[in-house]
Amino acid sequence: MGRLLRFSLILIQLGWLVGCGGGSGGSTNGGSNSSSSSSSANSPTTMVATFNGQYAFLLTGFDATGNPMALVGSLTADGKGNITAGSADLTDNFVLMASTGLVGTYTLDNTLRGVITFTNTLGSITHPLIFGISMKSNGTSGDVMGLDANPLTIGGTIQQQASSAFSLSSIAGNYVFELDSNAPNETKRQSTIGRFTLAANGTTTAALLDTSVVGVGSTSSTFSAIFNAAGPSASSGRGTLTITQNSTTNYVYYIVAVGKIFVIESDPLGSSSTIRAGVAIGQNIPSSANTSGAVFALAGIDPTSTPSNNDCAVGVLQVTNLSSGSLTWDSNDAGTLHGGTGGANSVSNQTVTYDATTGRGTVTVSGGFSKGLFDSSVFYLAGSGQGFMVDSTAGANNRALAGSLQPQMQTGSFGAATLSGTMIVRAVGNSVNNTGTVLGVFTPSSNTFTFTFDSRSPGKADALNLVSSGDTISGINGTTGRGTLTITPTNGLGNPTTEVVYLVGQNQLVFVDVTSAPANAPAPLFFFDQE
Repeated sequence: MGRLLRFSLILIQLGWLVGCGGGSGGSTNGGSNSSSSSSSANSPTTMVATFNGQYAFLLTGFDATGNPMALVGSLTADGKGNITAGSADLTDNFVLMASTGLVGTYTLDNTLRGVITFTNTLGSITHPLIFGISMKSNGTSGDVMGLDANPLTIGGTIQQQASSAFSLSSIAGNYVFELDSNAPNETKRQSTIGRFTLAANGTTTAALLDTSVVGVGSTSSTFSAIFNAAGPSASSGRGTLTITQNSTTNYVYYIVAVGKIFVIESDPLGSSSTIRAGVAIGQNIPSSANTSGAVFALAGIDPTSTPSNNDCAVGVLQVTNLSSGSLTWDSNDAGTLHGGTGGANSVSNQTVTYDATTGRGTVTVSGGFSKGLFDSSVFYLAGSGQGFMVDSTAGANNRALAGSLQPQMQTGSFGAATLSGTMIVRAVGNSVNNTGTVLGVFTPSSNTFTFTFDSRSPGKADALNLVSSGDTISGINGTTGRGTLTITPTNGLGNPTTEVVYLVGQNQLVFVDVTSAPANAPAPLFFFDQE
C-alpha cells in the first residue's frame, strides 16, 4: 500500500452506512473491470433499494494517454438494480461526446459499495462503461470512480437530483463557484473561483471571478455569463451556458437541486488550452468573514518540480475582529513535506479583507509559499465559514491552489468520539504525472478503523477490495481538530503511512499524506468532494 496511499486525501463522511459493522473485507466489492464478476450480485434488496431515483454526477481526471477528461450527466436508478434512463456529456482531450437514453445495471453490497454499468455507447469510448460507487445510507449522494477497460483515471461525486429545480426560474439567485482545469501541459493549469447573480431569464449580474495560473499569477475581473434561455431539459436538468471574459467559452451544466449546479467546459482544443469543470452553489452572503474555524482543502501544481506534480494543503482558518486571521496547516508539495509529525505550520495576526456586498475576501500569509501554501489568497463565501479559496500569490510562485472552505462544527470539543461512524474515502489526482483514483470506506471498530477500497493507477492492473485494518487516529487537538492518522497495511499491501487530519465535524475530516518519502517520489494525489 506504500505507493497506493502516498496520496493527499480528503475523507468525508457521507452518512452512516447500513450493515457496515457486519461486513468484512472479503465480502465487500467496490467495483470490477469488464472481465471480473461482482461479489455484490447477491446484495440484500434493501441495499440495492438505497440507490433509487434521479442523480447527477460529475467526474474529472485523465484518459489512458494522459489527456484531460471531464464527465457530467444524469441517471435514473429504479431501486432494483437497473439504470432506466439518463444522459451524459464527456470531454476527452477537448472532444465533446454526448449520449442520451443511458441504460444499464448497478449493484450494492452491505457496505453500500458496488458497481454501475452503462451498456449503451458514449462517443468513441470503449464499452461497457463501468464505475465503482460508494453510497450514503440514505441514498442521497455518494462517490464514484472509473473501473472499466478504457482505462479512464477519473473520479467524482454523484448526488440525487430534484427535478422540481429543472427551470431557470427555480434556480435563479446568488451563487459562488469553483472551476478547476486539467490541461495537457500542466503549467497551464488554472483554477477559478467567483460569484454571480442569476436571473430567471438566464442573464447574470454582479459577476466577479479570480483566476490563478500555475507559475504565472492571478487576475481578478468581472465577466458575463448567459444561461441559454431555453433553460434546462425537463427530463435531465441539462442545459448550456457561455461565459465571456476576454473571450467566450462554452459549458454544459446539469442542475442537481436549487442552489447546486455541476458544470464542464465543452470547447474544442484551440478555443481553450484547459478543460474546466466544477460546481456552483447557492450563496447567502454573511455579514462578516469572522469564523471560529473554517477547514480548507486545496490542490494545485508545484511550479518548480520537473515534471510538474501535485501540491496539496489542508488546514484551518480562524478569523476574528473582522480583519485578523490565524492559519494552521500541513502540506505535501510534490513530495516535500511542510508540517506533519514535526508539528503544523501556524501563523497569526494575518491581514484579512472582506466585502459583505459580494462575499469576496482576501487572506495574506507571511511566508506561506515557502511552507507549501500561498503568500496570498482570495475566497468567496457562500455562508459563514463556507465557500471556495484560490491562490493569488503573484508571479512564478503561484501554484493555482484551490478548493473548499467548510465550517468546523465542533470547535473546542473535538476528540476521538467525533469519529464514530463509517466514512467514504475518495482520492483523485490533478497531475498527469501522478494521476490515480481511490474509492472506499473507513469503518470504525473499537478504537481502530478498517479501510476497504479500490485503486486505479495508469499502467497497472486495478487493485480491488484491498483491506487495511488496525488503522488509528490519535493526538486530536480539541480546538483546531488536527490529529494524526496511521494507516497500517494488511494482506502484504506495503508499509504504514502517516496522514495529518483536520476534523470538520461529526464523522467528517480532511487529511494529507505526510509519510517521509525520497525526493524523487511521485507527488501526492488529492481528493475534492463537493457536499
